[in-house]
Amino acid sequence: MKDSGHISVPEQNSDAARRPRRFLTVFTLDRKTDVSGVSGIGVVAHAVVFPSGKCVVDWHVGGKGLAIYDSFAAMVATHGHDGQTTFIEEEVVTLDGG
Repeated sequence: MKDSGHISVPEQNSDAARRPRRFLTVFTLDRKTDVSGVSGIGVVAHAVVFPSGKCVVDWHVGGKGLAIYDSFAAMVATHGHDGQTTFIEEEVVTLDGG
């Protein structure tokens, strides 16, 4: 596992990254500094990690849109801004029938 802000992200080839997921994980993106000059500071988005491992970000500010990433780690690499964004795990939802 590697540290990405305040949470741990499984390495792409680790057992944890390959394990089947049966839950959704919801995160808040909280910016300390607006590096890009677009999103502002404070809570700027929410993200959901799906059982497939894909991550969708719902932006609250700036362009207000959705962005899709192949993984949570890919989203963190793009929007973590060297620790200027905190990723706060808000909720884990277990899916039925999995």
